[in-house]
Amino acid sequence: MFDDVLKIIDKHREFSLNSGLEIKFRNLSEETIKLFIKSSLQLCDWEEASTKIPSDELTLLYTFSEISGWRYAEKGDSYFSEDLHFLFLEMKKRRIECYDINPSCDVDHVLEGMKKCGQSSYAAMMEKCMSEFKAK
Repeated sequence: MFDDVLKIIDKHREFSLNSGLEIKFRNLSEETIKLFIKSSLQLCDWEEASTKIPSDELTLLYTFSEISGWRYAEKGDSYFSEDLHFLFLEMKKRRIECYDINPSCDVDHVLEGMKKCGQSSYAAMMEKCMSEFKAK
């Protein structure tokens, strides 16, 4: 019985971190994270930087921001970590562009969404890049 519960936890993207496991969602490169962070700190032009980011990764950044729920706080609507896959597919249909994301406004929400969805490696990478670029 207990083993069955552990298996369920280990398969859950958010809760698996409690067992020291991370179920990464898609690919988000360090280069994309760096471009996003640099743009959020206005160290580079977002419109130009975003042309170097693959469409799926741009969509993933937007999805993490969206899943944090910040746009819907007043309505009481919110997403759960279980909505990540569905929301990503919906955003892909919408064809997210650089104008859909404002790095300066969205950076904290992207980070919050990553943490909410158990994407600790991506969150750690973002936090590291933020620290490094702020120190310069």
